Amino acid sequence: MENYTSHDGTFLDVVSEIRNFGDNSIPTKIWLIRWDYNDGFPGVVVGMRQQLYSDSKSDWEVQVANATMSLSPTVNRTTIGEYYFLCEADCQEAKVAIVKVLQTKEWLPRWALAAKSEGWISPEGWKPQSNEY
Repeated sequence: MENYTSHDGTFLDVVSEIRNFGDNSIPTKIWLIRWDYNDGFPGVVVGMRQQLYSDSKSDWEVQVANATMSLSPTVNRTTIGEYYFLCEADCQEAKVAIVKVLQTKEWLPRWALAAKSEGWISPEGWKPQSNEY
């Protein structure tokens, strides 16, 4: 399956890291999904941004990714909110699930959702703006 790239250029990337959990723990390899930038700059790990303030497509993408990850039976959470896996295959499977949802769901700003619930029909060919602020 192809990857998902956001309109802001970030894309979903599976990465591994070695982490120590607790004071006397053994280093553990974990797998995470990040919104990385195409210039090589690492982005935010899925699960980090929980409280979102704008009605933007980027926030919608984060919400969809977080909600999809939370459904995985093998997902774990760090104390700072990052979702992680102990197995690469489980992480890849979760990424595929996120990509599927992002590609099949349609983002609409809140005003458009409210208008649709009142019977508004968008004009043919109309696409919402990304509404970033």
